[in-house]
Amino acid sequence: MKNSTILILGFGLTIPGFSNAASIDQENSVERKYCGYHIEEKLSKNITEVYSTLIDGIYRTKVNISINLAVRSIQASFDFSCYAAPETDPYKHKTERTARTVMEMVDSGGRYYRVIKWESKARGKGWTGTIAYTNEIFGDNQKSENPDQFLICPKNESITCFYINISPENRLSGKEPMEIKEVLSNISIEQTQKK
Repeated sequence: MKNSTILILGFGLTIPGFSNAASIDQENSVERKYCGYHIEEKLSKNITEVYSTLIDGIYRTKVNISINLAVRSIQASFDFSCYAAPETDPYKHKTERTARTVMEMVDSGGRYYRVIKWESKARGKGWTGTIAYTNEIFGDNQKSENPDQFLICPKNESITCFYINISPENRLSGKEPMEIKEVLSNISIEQTQKK
């Protein structure tokens, strides 16, 4: 797998170097913490922890949150990452960016790669894009279970993609993966990031 600092957090369910934070009321701005995204109140009230760090010019934020599905509540994390100076980003897409193409690019050349179950159109609050879902990896000629993971990429490429990682204890089943798409209606993009 290539270095995960291409504006998204590769496989990483564990993010080394994060500093503990008791609440979301930190000195750094929402834009810095969430890389241009804003979590609306209906969803933000379910945030339990936020971990943020700045390493080698890359902001990374992990937001632990409870998500209410149709029949149960699950634990998940939103993983955001972006460059402190976006103009230094060496990765430019020659074709239209989608969640599938980004996930495949991250995994290319590695011993293991994520099996993409589906890609679908995504719609947040005031933005559109794509969402890809995976819960398996392939390597050494066999498939293995992996925690449920979603990669979301807005059509507006001035803002980075982000992950929704489901806690391994809350493995999704049936129509639950499609329910995660509804969570995006509570995520908007900061006005300064829109074109």
